Amino acid sequence: MYLIPPEARQRPDNGALAPLVRESGLVEHRRVDGFHFRPSERIHGMVCDIVEQPDRIAAPAAQWLTRGWCRRTIFNLKLPMNKRHQTVTQCLSAVRARLNETRHPWPLAAKQLYQDREEVTAFAELAPQRAR
Repeated sequence: MYLIPPEARQRPDNGALAPLVRESGLVEHRRVDGFHFRPSERIHGMVCDIVEQPDRIAAPAAQWLTRGWCRRTIFNLKLPMNKRHQTVTQCLSAVRARLNETRHPWPLAAKQLYQDREEVTAFAELAPQRAR
């Protein structure tokens, strides 16, 4: 799923999907408000690459997981000019706190990828339940 922020509703998405991805049938691209969209059924995974303040991205990413709208997500936190480490730490701590409230194991990892040093990419997934 690829979502567009509210301010982009009137203009085309700058990040078109590659034809191979679009035609694969594995990804659904919707031109909707990424902060208000709610899936009608649980989806496999949600990808969020909205250009917005990091805390405005972290909160909905945690919400999608904790409300059961998806089992896994990849989301990018765009880094501010100042206090980058502090911002990322605060955002990931907030996501971790929300995930911990569910009492399910939610591995959360983040990495600053070489290709884009202006953001941090995070991944969270509901860990499979182990048989007792």
